[in-house]
Amino acid sequence: MKKIYFSLLLTLGFLVGMASPSIFTPELVSPPDGQTGVQVDVLLDWTAVVGLPGLYYEIQLSEDAEFTAPENFTAELSRIKMSLLHFGKTYYWRVRAIDQSGTSEWSVVRSFTVLSKTIIRAPANNATKVNANAEIKWDMMTGISHIDYQLDTVPTFDSPELRTTTIAGNLEKYNTSNLKFGLTYYIRLRGRHAADTSDWSAVNSFTVTNIFDLRDPSNNATNVVPDVEFRWKKVEGINKYNIYLSTDPDIHSYELFSAPKTETKRKSDTLMFGTTYYWQMSAIHSADTLFSPIWKFATIAAVKNIEPANNATNVPLQPILKWNSVSGVIAFTVQIANNPDFNNPRTYPIHDLSNISTQSFRIPANILDSASTYYWRTNMISNRDTSDWSPAWSFRTASLGVEDVEFVRNVSIYPSPANTSINVQLPATENGKAEIIVFDLLGKARLNTEVIVNRGLIKDISVSGLPDGLYLIQVVKSGKSYSNRVVIKR
Repeated sequence: MKKIYFSLLLTLGFLVGMASPSIFTPELVSPPDGQTGVQVDVLLDWTAVVGLPGLYYEIQLSEDAEFTAPENFTAELSRIKMSLLHFGKTYYWRVRAIDQSGTSEWSVVRSFTVLSKTIIRAPANNATKVNANAEIKWDMMTGISHIDYQLDTVPTFDSPELRTTTIAGNLEKYNTSNLKFGLTYYIRLRGRHAADTSDWSAVNSFTVTNIFDLRDPSNNATNVVPDVEFRWKKVEGINKYNIYLSTDPDIHSYELFSAPKTETKRKSDTLMFGTTYYWQMSAIHSADTLFSPIWKFATIAAVKNIEPANNATNVPLQPILKWNSVSGVIAFTVQIANNPDFNNPRTYPIHDLSNISTQSFRIPANILDSASTYYWRTNMISNRDTSDWSPAWSFRTASLGVEDVEFVRNVSIYPSPANTSINVQLPATENGKAEIIVFDLLGKARLNTEVIVNRGLIKDISVSGLPDGLYLIQVVKSGKSYSNRVVIKR
């Protein structure tokens, strides 16, 4: 009995060996069994098997697990890319290997489900302050030929504002254009290829910005320069900016300036001095215009004097007047008078302007008397207007009688007494141009001339036009002042 049982086992083993194929069965790799959200061009992948030359694989794809009506494909490599699968459909697949020796068993069966729609990522749902050329982003769908997206101001997508746009299927972002400022839009999109169209995505909504931020000049700014530069925060998705400038709070009449969409600043034409202006901007594209709030500013009315300080005393006879510089100005005027009403003033136009924060003017020699009160004021001139005068400031000059002067050592004047000319000896290190001023006993400048210093010596300064008396000789050289007394007697 045992011998018969053993013989049957041998026979069954032999029969089983004859029925087994001579080639291994492939093992499926990806997509994982039951995976969802698969692309319509999913890559099917399995393990390669070893076989005789000419080995290839047969792949079956079916809409049911029984493979009653499968699609059949062949591949020489251990992967194959599908195409034109139906959105939202569940597929079943299996693979077997074939070579000259025979055919393997079918692999196990796996399934996957193709995505039915994509997801919109931007603008985020319920986003606000979105640009008028909003960038739409979504989860990319591969294997499709086109993407359709719809924009509307109602979630039913049936208003007169409805836009339906078709773009290439290989994109995952796209910019809209000319959206209306302050409106809420609803958006959805879908993909399609030659065999099918996906469902619409979930609907997102977003609101386009209605805010236009002005920067400079700030609202209610004062002392604004006549060539003010307007600045603002950039508005995306427009074609250009307009700047409206008016002296009317409602800006019914205005000067108009334009700026390209890439700019965030623009200089005006020169403005009037001491004037209150109102300004507003618009950002414009072909379908709509966004207006900023109305801001106001006042331009500078008058120059601000700096020095000598108002009511200053002991001011030298050739003081340097200083006042604040103002951009957009082409000239200043300085007036000096010995009375606060500026009757018969001395007037000096100043066209040579510095590029620093202050302007200055040195009063010429022989203009001021010592121990006297003077008044000064300044105005400014642009290519469009002349400002008011600055507030008048006063100063009192120093008492410069010859007996009051403190000498600088190492300065000698000879001959003394002098007759028709004098010589001045400065330190031997001094060379070049210098200025000599001769003051009388009352501190009035009686002579002012430019001289040349050679190794500290200034020769043959003519004093023949001065009457006999005691005088102060002052030499100004490279910002330094040297002085001494001299007697003229004939």
